[in-house]
Amino acid sequence: MIRDKDVPKKISEHIPDFSDVVAKHLSYWGEENQNYNLVSQFFKFTVDLWNNPALEAADKHARLKHIFDFVEMAIAQGDKEASDLFCIEFVQPVTKEQPYATEFLRLMGPASVRCWEIAQDWVRKQNRFS
Repeated sequence: MIRDKDVPKKISEHIPDFSDVVAKHLSYWGEENQNYNLVSQFFKFTVDLWNNPALEAADKHARLKHIFDFVEMAIAQGDKEASDLFCIEFVQPVTKEQPYATEFLRLMGPASVRCWEIAQDWVRKQNRFS
């Protein structure tokens, strides 16, 4: 199980390429729980990885798959706070209008897809009243 308080450590363990960002985050915020900021940065890191033209397609896909497998684990096996954190800051920002959306949606596991569908349903409901 991934607990909210363990999110920085777990991201660093599973995604070593992001560990420098985690270290800077922890250095800046100290004991203050700012995991929403951290996972938001993790999402941006993932988008930047997708946008990186220097990576070969197979390597890029493998790295993205590894990230999305971790996110799925955090959502499916995390405590409520960790699960909500990844749903809100990592999965919900994926919208169909974004160029990476198709690939990201294919990489999502079932728990992540459920989060994404719930978010999209709320967007549709809000748009009815706009």
